[in-house]
Amino acid sequence: MAEKIYRVNMTTLSTSTEEVSEQWKGLGGRGLTSTFVAQEVKKDGKIPHFDRSGIEEIIKEAKLNPQADTRRIGRSAADHLFQANRRVKIPQPSTDCLVPIGEENLLKGLQSIIKAEFYTATSRPPAVYRGNPFQIEVALAYGGITTALLDETIGRAIMMRYKEMMWGVTVEFTTKFKKAIPLNQELRVVGRITNENPRFFEGTGELLLPNGEVAATGTGKYIKMPIEKIADFNPGEQEWKITPSDDDPQLIELP
Repeated sequence: MAEKIYRVNMTTLSTSTEEVSEQWKGLGGRGLTSTFVAQEVKKDGKIPHFDRSGIEEIIKEAKLNPQADTRRIGRSAADHLFQANRRVKIPQPSTDCLVPIGEENLLKGLQSIIKAEFYTATSRPPAVYRGNPFQIEVALAYGGITTALLDETIGRAIMMRYKEMMWGVTVEFTTKFKKAIPLNQELRVVGRITNENPRFFEGTGELLLPNGEVAATGTGKYIKMPIEKIADFNPGEQEWKITPSDDDPQLIELP
């Protein structure tokens, strides 16, 4: 049983403590939280409270007897009740109970703990789903040209197996660095598919130094997806282009 109630006011960024009232004593778990939330919502005055009148409106819409024993309601009556619950317009709760982090703070937090070359963040407007206010906020850090090269090469290796255009969206990717990677030198990236099913595929790859040593390795998992669902992309203008060379090897041997 709770002994004290701790309140956090996200508007004023202040806290307070109060004793548990008599009406809450003896309650615990969901009984306590449900009672507390219901009373607080009603007292707040901003969020429409679902009281008996709302229940009566649903029963009326379903054309059921309000005195009916719920243990004896048949399948047809239960279906009428379900459909009525969907038709009756119940006011949505307010979303001002949410405290968004914000894109600026998301980026600051990510940059303080992860060293990367690319950062982005987005914050969607608050919404309500099935009576529950929620908000989606996402931040992403993508690090290093080495990871990008390995990711792209492995992800595009799936194209070797299909005549039609096949694309993959990265689900997860891991890079391991083995040697220092020099600047202003020609490097080679090799990728392959190691596992595939109708929805996903997995692959591995290596970044090779001019002397053939492996400088970094990568492993990734991808989900198959049509290009039109990924981005507004013009393959003829934006796709990687193959530039043949007389020095291209017919076979690559890995150490």
